[in-house]
Amino acid sequence: MSEQVVVLDACAVIALQRGEEGADQVKARLADPQVEVIVHAINLCEVYYDAVRRDSSVQLGDLWNDLQSLGITVEMQFPRDVVERAGKLKAHWRRISLAEWRGGRLLTTDHHELDPLLAAGHAIVFIR
Repeated sequence: MSEQVVVLDACAVIALQRGEEGADQVKARLADPQVEVIVHAINLCEVYYDAVRRDSSVQLGDLWNDLQSLGITVEMQFPRDVVERAGKLKAHWRRISLAEWRGGRLLTTDHHELDPLLAAGHAIVFIR
């Protein structure tokens, strides 16, 4: 599968923000002009929630602008087919991956939630 599209989940964005292990893998994709890096607004909500818990003065606009300045596209669309696939994944695996709707790979650190999906052939890259 091509990595022309990479979807970041919340933990991948947080790792990037904090310079945690795995941030280098996100940075490498951001540096590749052939790769489109996306975070869905739902995952951005989780990132924002995490930031506000640590510092109540954090503004969503600042976070959004920071991500865009890094080359990360914030995807606002949530088409019907995404809702359907996500619902089916949730029903079967009790997990949700939003990467497939763009034909991309999901970058994450959440082994405990997503290892079963990887084993089943879903496009997931663990950054640590």
